[in-house]
Amino acid sequence: ADGIPTALNKLTKLEYFDCQYTYWSEGPIRGEAFETLENLKYVDIGDNSYDWGGNDESTLPSDFVGLNSLTTLRMNNVIFQDPMTEPKEQYYPTLSFMGDMTSLTAAYFEDTPFAGGLPTNLPSGLQILSLNECGLTGTVPSNLVARMNCSTEVPCVLYLQGNQLTGSIPSGLCNKEFEALGGDAAQCNDSCCTCVGILGCLSEPTSEGYTEQSILGQIKAFQISELYLGDDSVFSNVNSYQARAAASTASALAGNARIEPKNILNFYVLACIYYATNGGLWRFKSNWLVDSDYCNWYGITCHNEAVVECEDISDADTLFITDLLDTDDRVLGICLTFNRLTGTWPAETGLLGGYLALLAIDLNDSVEAMEPYDWFDSMSGLKQLYAGSTSWEADGIPTALNKLTKLEYFDCQYTYWSEGPIRGEAFETLENLKYVDIGDNSYDWGGNDESTLPSDFVGLNSLTTLRMNNVIFQDPMTEPKEQYYPTLSFMGDMTSLTAAYFEDTPFAGGLPTNLPSGLQILSLNECGLTGTVPSNLVARMNCSTEVPCVLYLQGNQLTGSIPSGLCNKEFEALGGDAAQCNDSCCTCVGILGCLSEPTSEGYTEQSILGQIKAFQISELYLGDDSVFSNVNSYQARAAASTASALAGNARIEPKNILNFYVLACIYYATNGGLWRFKSNWLVDSDYCNWYGITCHNEAVVECEDISDADTLFITDLLDTDDRVLGICLTFNRLTGTWPAETGLLGGYLALLAIDLNDSVEAMEPYDWFDSMSGLKQLYAGSTSWEADGIPTA
Repeated sequence: ADGIPTALNKLTKLEYFDCQYTYWSEGPIRGEAFETLENLKYVDIGDNSYDWGGNDESTLPSDFVGLNSLTTLRMNNVIFQDPMTEPKEQYYPTLSFMGDMTSLTAAYFEDTPFAGGLPTNLPSGLQILSLNECGLTGTVPSNLVARMNCSTEVPCVLYLQGNQLTGSIPSGLCNKEFEALGGDAAQCNDSCCTCVGILGCLSEPTSEGYTEQSILGQIKAFQISELYLGDDSVFSNVNSYQARAAASTASALAGNARIEPKNILNFYVLACIYYATNGGLWRFKSNWLVDSDYCNWYGITCHNEAVVECEDISDADTLFITDLLDTDDRVLGICLTFNRLTGTWPAETGLLGGYLALLAIDLNDSVEAMEPYDWFDSMSGLKQLYAGSTSWEADGIPTALNKLTKLEYFDCQYTYWSEGPIRGEAFETLENLKYVDIGDNSYDWGGNDESTLPSDFVGLNSLTTLRMNNVIFQDPMTEPKEQYYPTLSFMGDMTSLTAAYFEDTPFAGGLPTNLPSGLQILSLNECGLTGTVPSNLVARMNCSTEVPCVLYLQGNQLTGSIPSGLCNKEFEALGGDAAQCNDSCCTCVGILGCLSEPTSEGYTEQSILGQIKAFQISELYLGDDSVFSNVNSYQARAAASTASALAGNARIEPKNILNFYVLACIYYATNGGLWRFKSNWLVDSDYCNWYGITCHNEAVVECEDISDADTLFITDLLDTDDRVLGICLTFNRLTGTWPAETGLLGGYLALLAIDLNDSVEAMEPYDWFDSMSGLKQLYAGSTSWEADGIPTA
């Protein structure tokens, strides 16, 4: 609107009104808009620009300032303009209008520029006055204390930082009737009446504990104790995250006789994290800053707890601490995975020192950090660092990583630690490192020679799991940098590896003959490999019938025969997730070429494949069975998994084959290997036990994170059947294309929730909807499903 519109006066019963940070701007605050609003108690018109034009040049419209019920006014960050100038020039009114707002108890004007100084005619009931950064001049009126309605039970709040006030502070302000003078909740007391900045006000702790001022002094000492944090000038800006954190700490801990400096330090650092990463917007923040015991805050574990648990982090969900465990209340673990953090991760984290063992902030793609990572110097006790899927930046893997000498688990996949080398120096001191994920980034190739990675990296003696999926290597000697295709020969030097993942990372040459002798999992799908499968591969890998090896080789250009040693139950998969290779298909080029009739003991693999073929051609929208001629198609991979899992089970019926096959299609088509959660998928032959799947023999479909309808109660479809009733894969990192085979589930499917997977696609026509007449809930929000408007289907 052009300012505050007159139409507002139609809302005659209005009590609370907020239009801050809108386009109700660039026009006047119209008196007519408020003339009928006699019940209005609360107004926020901040963060906008208005034309100044009241009854005269010194006040706002009388119908606005004369609101008799108005107790709270927020006008933070307002720009007033002179409408008589062209273009409009900024106008600086005085605060004299406050004398007419007689019912006000709280007024907020932070960052709104005014002329002149503090008014002498404040409303007599005023208890909160916030005037930070308003450009005020002059002195603090001597009658200010008398004008405001303060008491020791309900102290007044007065914020005056960032102005140009002169003279002395009236003595009446220096008592406990005023909660703050110039800083968030930082109590002013007799010891700081003449202080300009809060952190200049120091007093000794009393027998009853630290005062707010002594806590602030302690924080100042912490801040200047580390060179990488600079000096105490950060506190001069009351809006800095450090100043806000200091104020929160002082307010929360003052007067507690049990508080020690370590408690102040831990609270302050965590408060810095909260304010620096916009904690008010987090998904989960229970108890943060509210409970004075930070050990009770969401995601925080202290040393008096034996286990650090952190959901969603890969491969090491639980951290058991033995060498650091004591009864201390220092911070042991910070787990804020997928918590909507934004802003910049604070270097003050380093103040936690060697006590911090776990830092997990992965899956917060808008939280930043930049070189130099000097704060790593103090964190010698860190065992697990998960920073994957964040906006942390560095020119490749930074050398500062080597300061984390106890590090065991490290994840920087899908970050901006990219476009530079994998530095050997970064790993030279990390002799305890077990798990590394540096995937989904680009790196300059530059090791000891052109065929290997840096020796300090490949020579890590404790490294058992390496993830380098979807990595692009570049030649730093070319301009612009050209893609470089290394060989896999470096694997021969990584002697402790048991699991290696390189999916979608392009290499030159073929499979190496010098694999680590303990290797059990090798994932090389879509790596562009050529040549043959080495005849010694079976002998090199550490396989057994109890712990079968896993070998993924799809999407390469390998030729020749498959070594006979791969055709036994020691290998879980060859060319597809959990698609077991056995003696009947060792010579097959395409899995579906191996056919046989069903037996009296149940379906064989080949008869199951024949059944799947019949399902696939049963619906015109699925095309014909040519999809199976490509062994790398998701349909062929799903068919192979289904056949392998269900063959020989006498209790299996066609409906079980159908359900398993459709779900396997979903898994492969949306790159299930990369999902966040996939427990039991393709591993358990009973798909009703798979993550996110509910069958008709269950009365309730539960699905986390879907909006407004978290639980679906089914009554009209409920029976004892094991058909699929619900699919809930919300926020599960699905990619690729949603498969039309879903339609084969027919009218039995009641819930389909794949929302918050922004990289999973689907396109018109949605013919597979034809078969899904039983669907009650469809959640496809925040996906890449495409249509020309809302499709007729």
